[in-house]
Amino acid sequence: DNELITIGKPIKNTSILILNEKLMHVPVGSVGEIYIGGEGLATGYLHRPDLTQERFVDFNGQKIYKTGDHGRFASWGEVFCLGRLDHQVKIRGHRIELGEIEYQISLIEQIKQSIVIIREDIPGDKRLVAYIALGEPISENKIKEHILTKLPPYMLPEHFVFIDKMPLTPNGKIDQKALPAPYSDREKVDEDLTLPESKTERKIAEIWKNELGIPNVYLEDNFFDIGGNSLVAASVFHSISQVFKCNLELALLFEFPNLTLLAKEVDELVSGKKRKFSNLIKLNEGNKNKNMFFFHAIGGNTLNYRVFVEHADNFNCYGVQSDGVDGHNIKINTVEAMAENYVRQILKIDPDGPYYLVGGSLGGLLAYEVARLLLNRRKKVMPVIMFDTAVPQRKRSKVDQKNRQEAKSFRTFGVDQMRRRILGGFNHIYKAFRIPTPITIRVPLLEYYNFLALKKYRPKDFDGDVYMIRIPIKEKGIYSRKDLGWGDYVLGKIDVDFIDAPHHEFIESKDVAKVFGDYLKKL
Repeated sequence: DNELITIGKPIKNTSILILNEKLMHVPVGSVGEIYIGGEGLATGYLHRPDLTQERFVDFNGQKIYKTGDHGRFASWGEVFCLGRLDHQVKIRGHRIELGEIEYQISLIEQIKQSIVIIREDIPGDKRLVAYIALGEPISENKIKEHILTKLPPYMLPEHFVFIDKMPLTPNGKIDQKALPAPYSDREKVDEDLTLPESKTERKIAEIWKNELGIPNVYLEDNFFDIGGNSLVAASVFHSISQVFKCNLELALLFEFPNLTLLAKEVDELVSGKKRKFSNLIKLNEGNKNKNMFFFHAIGGNTLNYRVFVEHADNFNCYGVQSDGVDGHNIKINTVEAMAENYVRQILKIDPDGPYYLVGGSLGGLLAYEVARLLLNRRKKVMPVIMFDTAVPQRKRSKVDQKNRQEAKSFRTFGVDQMRRRILGGFNHIYKAFRIPTPITIRVPLLEYYNFLALKKYRPKDFDGDVYMIRIPIKEKGIYSRKDLGWGDYVLGKIDVDFIDAPHHEFIESKDVAKVFGDYLKKL
């Protein structure tokens, strides 16, 4: 009910174009600026030659009008208008007009003043934050309910900060730099919550405070509810392992996201408890008759699938993590060998199926290969679900890197790749002494080894179906193909949905997770 509504198709003798900055057509599904042309177009602004020159531009021998609105074509030819260019931000794959959120909040009579901004208090983690000055009391839940009756869920701010009055600049505008951080209200101890008590609890709480930039942490706190995510989890666990001299794997956060539970587990590990490693970890307690398996990307862990599991509560969900995430057995591998290993473990849990297999990026390749192996064993496999997984190319193209909105990274030859090879040497030393490789070495090394496996993989034919959520169609490279190249190998049906987001955000995106959840309801 909260999805965007199209503005329809152009009327007779009118044309609508969606163009990029170079006045070139963008592919269907991609976002660009809306231009209008046709017989009904005016010749310009009255007595405003400057504005006429700016807005009425030449295009293939005709004048078209530059609207200043973002939009995209739907596959059936209608146009989505996504708001003004000058007050939009992009977060988790969606272009969001902050003014529209502020307008809806302003309609609530108890609210005196409000502003919505993007904050990035944790690098790489952009969040919508609403600052509100109240005239009369109203609960945060009531505000959220109002917003969700008017706007789609991805436009709901993640944090609401209530302040007495807005800080102003000397010229009377709201001073955004002076707005407090979302968790600044924690500077005052909440007497209804419990402060850390044991030595272990206090030390872990101190690490959480430093990494997440919040004043206080309580025993009741869940790591993910106070700003934590997979981006900072590795750094948090590295600090904890150094302080307590114990080996940790990120999968612990699925089992023990709460400060009290995590502190108890750390105490037991320090006292000599041995955790038996398994590639398969339990992610929830769902329907015992429907098993879903989430396959790791190049990072090796499945922590970033947490938001997807929330939409799969009707399934018994397992994460399939890479060898080496516990610091042991880090090695160069192949997609085929990993898939064979995972199939053996999956069959021990569920010998009959049907099997629901899910993966993003490298995880999509693993899900595909596991599905092939299961079909070869005459097992029933449901449509393989992929998140922006393209068929691997023999040579990594700069066009595809740009299409995926990737920053310069270890995927290209250079200093960083050499650094990771050196880390491989350190890994052999730790292995020789049977010491777990530290998190600061294992994380970049697993990424490198898993990327090598991805690069070498060559798919074989698959007599089944695939469902994928991917970035919009691009003009060149493998991303110019709607099926990302899988039509050459998949003998069944390929269904595709689009989300406009950088590739690296896909398997931690709440918006992709929602589309995923909607698809599961159809199965």
